[in-house]
Amino acid sequence: MGFINKSGILEWNKINLDTVVATCGVYVLRNVSRELIYIGRSDTSLRDRLLSHWNNSDVPGVVFFDWYQTSDAQNAKLLEEEWIAKYKPKYNVQLK
Repeated sequence: MGFINKSGILEWNKINLDTVVATCGVYVLRNVSRELIYIGRSDTSLRDRLLSHWNNSDVPGVVFFDWYQTSDAQNAKLLEEEWIAKYKPKYNVQLK
């Protein structure tokens, strides 16, 4: 399990969001201190999922983000679950 491509930490803006890959993977939303505040995944398009967060402003305090492309949706799900359990981000509902 793991990722096949990653972005590095980027500023949360439309220009950077437009550079995100349109494949499955995991994304991390970060605050001004670059702390993880939300971890999510997309089974189809990371770009579309992140743009949805951008358009809805549904996670407060996002200043930075990064993304991790996975080989398939199953790996994205496993990686998301592992990282939520490990990092316990503020705005994630803990998976059971």
